Amino acid sequence: MFERFLSDKQVQARYVAAGTTVGGVISDVILHWFANDTPDFDRLRSRWAKWEREYARRGYRTISLEHFAMHGGYGVPLPSIGTKRAEGEKKLLYAPAHR
Repeated sequence: MFERFLSDKQVQARYVAAGTTVGGVISDVILHWFANDTPDFDRLRSRWAKWEREYARRGYRTISLEHFAMHGGYGVPLPSIGTKRAEGEKKLLYAPAHR
C-alpha cells in the first residue's frame, strides 16, 4: 500500500531492480540448467510482479523477461525504460506469464 506514496522514479528503480534480479537468475538458469534448484525464485518473481503492476498502473511500458535477462546477465541496457504508454495502449504484464 505504501507504493502510492513513492515517486515514479522510486517505483521505476524498484521495478528495474526486481526485474534485473529475476533476469539474472533466469540467465543463470539458462546457462546452468538448474531451474528447480534456484532458491527463493518464487519470492523474487513475486517481487518483480508487484513492482511491474505498480509501474504499469502509473502508465509506463513494461519490460519483457528476455530483456531483463539480458540486462541482469550481461548488462545490456533496458529498452524503453521510463517510457509512458501511448493513449489507448494496453498495459502488458510479463511477470504473471512466467509462473
